[in-house]
Formats: sequence, structure tokens, C-alpha cells
Amino acid sequence: MVNVVGRATGAGPVRPRRGGRTARACGPCRVCCRLPDIPELNKPINTWCRHIDLESTDAPCRIYDHRPDVCRAFDCAWKQGLGGEHDRPDLLGVMWQTVTLGDGQPGLGVVEFRDGALDSPRVRRQLREFEKKKPGRIIIRRAHEPRFSPVSVLIEGKPLKADSKVRKRV
Repeated sequence: MVNVVGRATGAGPVRPRRGGRTARACGPCRVCCRLPDIPELNKPINTWCRHIDLESTDAPCRIYDHRPDVCRAFDCAWKQGLGGEHDRPDLLGVMWQTVTLGDGQPGLGVVEFRDGALDSPRVRRQLREFEKKKPGRIIIRRAHEPRFSPVSVLIEGKPLKADSKVRKRV
């Protein structure tokens, strides 16, 4: 889930795009219950929601029927069908989400759940594939950072950095 009050550097407010029908079920993944801040629940960024029961497989959210609209409306991009079955956020270490950037343009928000996951070859490959298939900018938030940073496309073999120069293969 996007940090609703967070900002991508120079991009204005970032809003999660409303989920529609989803292709997948969350299963044991609870990443969206940790990463965003949720003002309606007084939940800070990068902390587990106090309403989550991490031990439960049946009903992990103790307020599920009364959860706020921001939780109710959210579907991560994996749940919407992006990536393979083994790319579920808790397994991959990264949560993908479609977002509407402050300028109204579509984008992909990529939030690191585990330190270093954005640098994995699999995540880099997927980001390149997304860049080829979908228009829009990519914003990232590393696990230890409180805000999103805009990136261009990944540069083959180099660390993911904000405001990288675009280099496309010919």
C-alpha cells in the first residue's frame, strides 16, 4: 500500500489506485499491514498494524469487517496479476502497487519489505519488464526510507538509484 501522505520526491502526493477484481488471494502475506502509514488507524510507516494477528491463518485482521476504506480499497499489483506466483510480496521482499502520482499520471510504486530485495536480479528483471509493458513512472521506497523516490529505468548491472539516467537496449 502506498504511504498515502508520503510524497515521491518532486512528484507531489501519491495515491494508491483502487483495486478491482483481483487475480489472486493474499494467502499468508501480510506485507500491506506493515509498510504504509494508515492515519485512520494511527499506524506509523514500517510498523505492523496493531489489529493484525500474525499467527492467525483464518482471520489475521481483527477489525476486517470494520477496516477503514483505505485498507478495503487496496490491492497490491501482485494480487492484481503482476508477476508470477512466487512473487508474492512476502516471498519476494518487495510489494508492487499501481499508483496515481501527484500529476495525475499512472505509475508503479515499489516498496521494499526486506532490506536489499530491490537489488535482487529477479526484482530488477521484473522492473525492466514492467517498464516495457506499461506506461508510467516507477517510484521506489527502500525498507529503511520514509519516502518514495522517482527512478527512470534500471541500468543493467548497476545499483538502483533515484533519478538514474535512462539507458535503453538497442
